Amino acid sequence: MVYIHVFLLVVVFMVNGSLPAPLDSGVSGTQTEGPDEILSGAGAPPLDGFGLAKTVCGLTSSRPRSFGGDVNASFVRGVIQHFDDEAKASKADSKMYSELLADTKLELAEAKTELAVLRERLATSFFVSKLNQITGILGTAAVGISIDLYRAGLDLSYLVAMFGAVIISAPFWLKQRGVKK
Repeated sequence: MVYIHVFLLVVVFMVNGSLPAPLDSGVSGTQTEGPDEILSGAGAPPLDGFGLAKTVCGLTSSRPRSFGGDVNASFVRGVIQHFDDEAKASKADSKMYSELLADTKLELAEAKTELAVLRERLATSFFVSKLNQITGILGTAAVGISIDLYRAGLDLSYLVAMFGAVIISAPFWLKQRGVKK
């Protein structure tokens, strides 16, 4: 509170070049002592709940001489109102950026999850690709050997041919999980 008074005195000093004289304080000197009875609290004070900017603006409007005259009061009112508007704009920007940051964090978490899933699928895809190549080579070799065994008249040729056919068809049974497009 002391800082506000000091600030207002500095502003008045800057505008006038001097502090207001005690004789020009805005007080007439005709005040009288009030009644001894206790007043009831019928309602809130007139500036309660308004904040600093509205309070100062109300004071500068009702008592401009307390601020060194109409010019000083207008200047103080403008400065306080400007700072109040800047504070409100900063709060609105802060709220907007906080919401944007929360949305961006959510998108980042979703992107990281999707990246992990795609990496796993890619690794699986490489494994299945290599498995397809190996089973193709081994299955074809087994079928070729079974043909030679059949020509030689061995009954083992049927068993080797079935083994080769199973190995060749194995990749069709495996679930291939690659990257979805």
